[in-house]
Amino acid sequence: FLRRILINKDWRVHEASDGVRGLGLMKRLLPRLVVLDLLMPEMDGFQTLSEMQQTPELQNIPVVVVTSKDLSMNELEWLRDRAVAVVTKGANSRSQLVKALERQISAAE
Repeated sequence: FLRRILINKDWRVHEASDGVRGLGLMKRLLPRLVVLDLLMPEMDGFQTLSEMQQTPELQNIPVVVVTSKDLSMNELEWLRDRAVAVVTKGANSRSQLVKALERQISAAE
């Protein structure tokens, strides 16, 4: 689903199965946008986002967080301080995600 949206906007899409691989890809490719799931093996999305914030070449890349995790208020606040959008998977998540991605794609062009 996400891949199709971004490819239709003529964006190249790279995927990683976990946060460790994701960070490696990000350091190598320096993407214009990262869509990040919080629930991943090896290194979860919170750790991945923390690492991005501590890595000079990655800290200014916009991040859209997508998750099915029930977030506490503290987690949601933490994410909102670090990501450009937080989308929880649910009834309206697809349209919210599309809007968040379109905003970031427009801003990056």
